[in-house]
Amino acid sequence: MVMIDTGLRILGALARRRRIPETASGVLDRHGDHSCRPPWTSAGAIAACFLAASCTTIGHSDLLPVADHRLDPAALTELGRGRPAIQVVPVAVGSRTIIAYDARLEHARGVLIAFADSSDSVQSLLQILLPQMRPLNFDLVVFSYYVEGEAPPGVAEIRASARAVYDAVAHSGTPEAQHVYLLGHGVGSWFALDLADSAPVEGLILASVGTSAAETFSGAGNALDSVIPRRPDPDLAPLDGEALAHGVHAPILILTSTADEVIDPKLTQRVYDAVPAATRKRLLVLYGVDHGGYFTRDTVWGAVGDFFRPEFGRLAD
Repeated sequence: MVMIDTGLRILGALARRRRIPETASGVLDRHGDHSCRPPWTSAGAIAACFLAASCTTIGHSDLLPVADHRLDPAALTELGRGRPAIQVVPVAVGSRTIIAYDARLEHARGVLIAFADSSDSVQSLLQILLPQMRPLNFDLVVFSYYVEGEAPPGVAEIRASARAVYDAVAHSGTPEAQHVYLLGHGVGSWFALDLADSAPVEGLILASVGTSAAETFSGAGNALDSVIPRRPDPDLAPLDGEALAHGVHAPILILTSTADEVIDPKLTQRVYDAVPAATRKRLLVLYGVDHGGYFTRDTVWGAVGDFFRPEFGRLAD
């Protein structure tokens, strides 16, 4: 109780120090806006948040805030028009069945497994990546972390799903399945790094990868983080890009942007620096590209082709 009382006193002092002249309708801000709430309202909200574990803990709501939806046959037909045909591949993970989508090319030289960010739907990811698969001559596999009607999975469940999708690809018996590459965006970059730590892959492409969950999510969309630092749910501990990067031995291309509004480029730089010096690696810094725009840029796909030319050249032989 002493700790709680002390916390409330500090928060009350902060609220009083920020107080400016009141009007009948509340507080008058410096721009003459009377719509602000009275100071006690803000202080009360902060105090309530200080006492609420959901407010002070970084958990699954930060990691995967929105469920995906299953793609119906009409959507798959539309997505596959003029591109590789898309097959639905059920993958068993314990008592759950996740749905992977496999876009196959004839005589592909490898398979790219893509891990979406928390803001990406499978449909949007397919729309962005499918046009690039034919020039690369790669099959593409994507999957939903969970869909509407399902409970959000924990990190351990998503890691198991990622491994099950990888195993389904690697054991498919096709020649291209012998050459697996991973692509990750945002949150998906953590799962790609984690999978590469335990499964043989020939290369990684990561966009906007963070360090730990605590550093990556603190301050992202939560104005209270500057007052009450949030702690990560222990379940998120394996998602540490900086720690995982130490175990990377496959060639890795990492992307960041000066205009990324979600993950600080400095955090991505630290992940890149943690990759062993003996590993072939490249950091591509883009300018003016927001968090959702990485894989829509020709510059990025040109860099992919250039960086992996030695590996792609061997696959063509």
